[in-house]
Amino acid sequence: MTDRIVPVKVWLTPATYRALDHHARTRATTVDATLAALADRAVTPRQQYTRITSTMIATARRRLSDGDTLTAIANDLGCSRLGLRKAITRKERS
Repeated sequence: MTDRIVPVKVWLTPATYRALDHHARTRATTVDATLAALADRAVTPRQQYTRITSTMIATARRRLSDGDTLTAIANDLGCSRLGLRKAITRKERS
């Protein structure tokens, strides 16, 4: 699938433009690239469902005991932090 680029004209107040310009400069980009990234983020799903396997649970437990954070582990495994926490505690009770 090829995405087409559609030009969009937008009117911003000077204060909004200055805020976006400051935000863009801190990230070494431009206002139009910042607006495009914000628009793309708004329409793409943030998290996809990932089935958490027993191997992932064992890996998470080992990394937690080594001092890693649950957020970092979930990001590396590609699952949600809440789902991983529930899976770890559910398997511990069994």
